[in-house]
Amino acid sequence: MFVEVGANDGLTVSNTWGLAERGLTGLMIEPIAETAQLCRHNHRDHENIRVLECAVGATDGAFVTMNVAGVLTTANESVLEEYRS
Repeated sequence: MFVEVGANDGLTVSNTWGLAERGLTGLMIEPIAETAQLCRHNHRDHENIRVLECAVGATDGAFVTMNVAGVLTTANESVLEEYRS
């Protein structure tokens, strides 16, 4: 079994696509609704893959603001500033 946090579309720069192709069970976690839907679509032929639309963090039940930037999407302001520079 594998877990991919920040799964994006499940295909682009994915470290787990090959595992899904080989039939392993996987949990894909993606907080952006549109991207999670793309992940579900891209894994539609992988019956052992489940996509959760949520974020993973240190605080249970908290809400975060995501800065959407494709594969550089982040909720971390420090990381966002680094990307900008």
